[in-house]
Amino acid sequence: MLKRILLSMAILLAAPLAAEAGDFNYNYVEGAYTSVNPSGRSSSLTGVTVDGSFAFDPHWHAIAGVEHVSGQNAFDVGAGWNTALADNVDVLIEGEFLSTDVAANTTNTGWGVNGGLRFQLAPMFELDGLVSHTDVNSVTENTLGVRGLFSIDKFWHVFASYANNSNADTFMIGVRYNF
Repeated sequence: MLKRILLSMAILLAAPLAAEAGDFNYNYVEGAYTSVNPSGRSSSLTGVTVDGSFAFDPHWHAIAGVEHVSGQNAFDVGAGWNTALADNVDVLIEGEFLSTDVAANTTNTGWGVNGGLRFQLAPMFELDGLVSHTDVNSVTENTLGVRGLFSIDKFWHVFASYANNSNADTFMIGVRYNF
C-alpha cells in the first residue's frame, strides 16, 4: 500500500516540474529484459518482452505485445485513445484482449484496461505513470506502474519500468525505437 501511495505522489508532484513541450510518439517498437518477482516466492522469473504501438491518427493507436518469462507466454492486442492535457502531458486509455499460456499447456484469456499519463519532464526525459485492471479467467488484478524513458536521439530511447500488484513486482529494462 505504501508503494502505491508513494508512486501516486511522485506522479502528481512531477506534473508541475515538466519543463519542455514534447510531441508524444505512439509509433514505436520496444524490447526489454523482464523480471517478475511473485509474492511469496524467493526466486524471480526472467525473460523478454517485445511490444509496440502504431498510431492511426493523432488520437488513436493500436497496441500489441508478447512476453516470454520462465516458460510462460503472454500475448496482448488492443487499441487506445490519447490526447494532450498540456503541451508536455498526454493522457491515454487502452483496452486489450489478453491471452496467457501457463504450465501444462493451459491457455487463459481475458481483457484489460490501461490508463495513464505521459510527462515530458525534460527534452531528453519522459516519465509515465500507468494504472491497469485485468480480468483473465475471472481472476482480476489492479496494477500501478511507472516508466522512465531517456532519449538517445529522435529514434532511440532506453527505458526502465516498475509495476506492482498484489501478486508480483515486475521490473523491465529495455530499448525503444520510434518510427
